[in-house]
Amino acid sequence: MNVKRGIELWKKAKKLIPGGNQLLSKRAEMFLPEQWPSFYTKAKGVEVWDLDNNKFIDMSIMGVGTCVLGYADDDVDNAVKRVIDSGSMSTLNSPEEVELAELLLGLHKWAKMVRYARTGGEAMSIAVRIARAHAGKDNVAFCYDDKTEILTKYGFKKFKDLDENEVVATLNPLTNQLEYHQIEAKIKYHYCGKMLHFKGQRVDLLVTPDHKIYRKFRLKRGHRFGLETASNSVSKKTMIQMTSACAWKGMPQERFSISKILSQTRPTKAVCSFPMKDFLGFMGWYLSEGCCVAKKRGAYEVHIAQDKKNIENSEEIISTIKNLGFLPYRNGHHICFNSKELVQYLKQFGKSRDKYIPDWIKELPPNYLFVFVRAMVKGDGTFEKGRMRKFYSISTKLIDGMQELLLKLGYSTTVSEYKNTGFSRGKIYHLKIGTEKVLGSRASEKDYDGYVYCVTVPNHIILVRRNGKIVWSGNCGYHGWHDWYLSANLADDKALDGHLLSGLEPAGVPRALKGTAIPFKYNDTESLQKIFEKNDDIAAIVMEPVRQQEPVPGFLKHVRKIADDNNAVLIFDEITSGWRMRLGGVYDMYNVRPDIVVYAKAMGNGFPIAAIVGNDVMDAAQKTFISSTCWTERVGPAAAIATINKLRDRNVPDHLIRIGKSITKGWLDSAKEHGLRIKTMGIPPLTAFAFDYENSQAVHTLFTQEMLERSYLASKQVYVSYSHTANCIEKYIESVNDMFAVIKKAIDNNNVEKQLKGPIAHKGFSRLN
Repeated sequence: MNVKRGIELWKKAKKLIPGGNQLLSKRAEMFLPEQWPSFYTKAKGVEVWDLDNNKFIDMSIMGVGTCVLGYADDDVDNAVKRVIDSGSMSTLNSPEEVELAELLLGLHKWAKMVRYARTGGEAMSIAVRIARAHAGKDNVAFCYDDKTEILTKYGFKKFKDLDENEVVATLNPLTNQLEYHQIEAKIKYHYCGKMLHFKGQRVDLLVTPDHKIYRKFRLKRGHRFGLETASNSVSKKTMIQMTSACAWKGMPQERFSISKILSQTRPTKAVCSFPMKDFLGFMGWYLSEGCCVAKKRGAYEVHIAQDKKNIENSEEIISTIKNLGFLPYRNGHHICFNSKELVQYLKQFGKSRDKYIPDWIKELPPNYLFVFVRAMVKGDGTFEKGRMRKFYSISTKLIDGMQELLLKLGYSTTVSEYKNTGFSRGKIYHLKIGTEKVLGSRASEKDYDGYVYCVTVPNHIILVRRNGKIVWSGNCGYHGWHDWYLSANLADDKALDGHLLSGLEPAGVPRALKGTAIPFKYNDTESLQKIFEKNDDIAAIVMEPVRQQEPVPGFLKHVRKIADDNNAVLIFDEITSGWRMRLGGVYDMYNVRPDIVVYAKAMGNGFPIAAIVGNDVMDAAQKTFISSTCWTERVGPAAAIATINKLRDRNVPDHLIRIGKSITKGWLDSAKEHGLRIKTMGIPPLTAFAFDYENSQAVHTLFTQEMLERSYLASKQVYVSYSHTANCIEKYIESVNDMFAVIKKAIDNNNVEKQLKGPIAHKGFSRLN
């Protein structure tokens, strides 16, 4: 597809306009660097025409969520044309402002007054200004140290190295099952003060005092584990008992297959499919004691080191090889066999320092994992009284993988590092294996000055590691570009950090604002309560009522109570979610009323308009300075009136929910058909998905690239509009199904990035609370 004119204009734009445009979310690098059409000449319904006269179906962000009815809706456009013909601006005020206020207050019976702006960021700033004026206070409420790691789907990572779409290990407290979930938010901020250091033989945890830990509580009848604020645990001056125990299901698989190597001269007789448990036993021996050799004369040999004197191990290795269908033979201290196909497969695991456990093994059930782990420990470990006690390796990846598998088998583990004085110089890692379910620790205070990190996940309990010791522990939105919000990320290096786009370091936020906006954890009222206990100058609580997950039962009501108890203004940011699940805000579904709700985006179907709707706190807007010339123009209110009336008359929210659910189902069905791992998230009208692979950003870029060739503007998220029909979705899912087949093949062949025609798309920003 030819999009040359759009690409060239984007290059020119970046020379003339900082960043190339006015909105981060619409930059070409966010979708498809060096391939995205970037500019449009016409848009109607769900169709968009670019500068090269290509027509696309928009199955992406629909004007970044503004066009809830579809592009160039006739009813809204006609209303706008009428006021333009009558004059869009005057010395006098427009009557549409009053008409829109009556309409909004009619939909919000609890509210008293309305103010307008033209963008969401402006509206949020107005809401915060009103809240501060009303409360007479200044601050706004909105984890781990830098050595702590978290277990992801692809091994342990430092928090600072997590991707925006990272999938991490979480604990379901009701079932005690290890479950993988995509993170909802990354948190990073500078912290200077006391940290709490929980330390024991198998525990090493350094957290801020208000962080949640997962600990044992003694009850009259037995005990249970639960979350508690770290500072509360310390105050009890007792041994704090934590755990790394969990249950793991996994997915059984009866056989394992590798690719055949076809010969042009003779038919292949190679063995390429193996009983799973036999192959797992072999892999355990190979990764601990094996190597492979491809000789010049065409001999392909697999070697497993094992002294003849170790009769039991030798017999087990020989039996395993025979069960795979090969003929083993002795070559000195090695047991060998020949297989070109297997040598080609095993080459990826490298030499001793590079070896790792493949992801497919980690997905298996415990009874399969035990076969592999037992062989690994027999190869490079020790047993005591028949129990696995230690495993040794010079490969950090192998040690990490073994620690993960032993976790899934119910063992407690710690990793220690030593200097290797033997034949292989360098570091050697010892993995100690125990059966303890309860891990004791004692707490002490430690001075800290640096960054702290956390993530937000659905189950609120994550698996963390510090200095080789693992335990389950607790976990910790975006509200615009204005200083009041960005001050939450001010750090001592005089830059913003943590949630902004790659390569973007906006300076200019006054240093004096540091500490005036304090992030709290969604679905965690205790973290919010702690903010009020430590700060008596909180004017407002600002939050989105619904995120990529729903609020847990009682959360929003508890937030309302905290606001009331502390004379703070509760502000719901419905800039994105508003008008999609129902007329007005999604908050109303949870029977909780804010003091102020803020709308923008969908409210004017593409025409700039935002509203701040509030109760008696709006009286404060009359005694503080909030004023702007273009907030009085006529087009925005006229567009909003027409949009809201159509949303009501056509019952548009029901349509958005129904279409959103069908898109989500289509993604899941297609992924299942092709064996792709994806996660879905978001409320139905703002549905989204994520590929569950280590190189997920590259996979998403390939998806966008290939869908563009099929005339779709497609990304990770779909902002559903009234113009998205069932027929439109059916055709889209057909293309998605074709694309998922292409992507699965690229993943299996390990050539996703090779198929990209340009750079990988940039990641989005993460949220602060």
